[in-house]
Parts: sequence; C-alpha cells; structure tokens
Amino acid sequence: MHTVDDSNFQKVVQAIKAGPTDLAYQPAVELGFKWFTEYEGELLMLTNEQVKILKDLLSH
Repeated sequence: MHTVDDSNFQKVVQAIKAGPTDLAYQPAVELGFKWFTEYEGELLMLTNEQVKILKDLLSH
C-alpha cells in the first residue's frame, strides 16, 4: 500500500478547484479518480480528510 505526498495532493486539489479553464484540470481530475479507485481497492492509503476532499471535488 502506498500513500500520496501532501504537497502533490494539494496541487491536484488546487487544479481541480481552478476548474476546466486550467490546463491542469483534466489530468488532475483523472488522477483524483485514480487515487480514489486505488483507495477503494485498498492499494492506496489516504487520510480521512483526503478522502472527504476527493469525494467532494469529484462529485461535482
């Protein structure tokens, strides 16, 4: 099981929050879904806060 570095997590969150006009938006959304899928498959360890943030961002 691996983890996500907090600074990388924050970069992805910022890119998603910036919206579709940001060039990093689409890759960030894809990475967010990948992380969430790996978390659900017990391949990735996320903090409860990271899970909550990802669920909120990706549900919109």
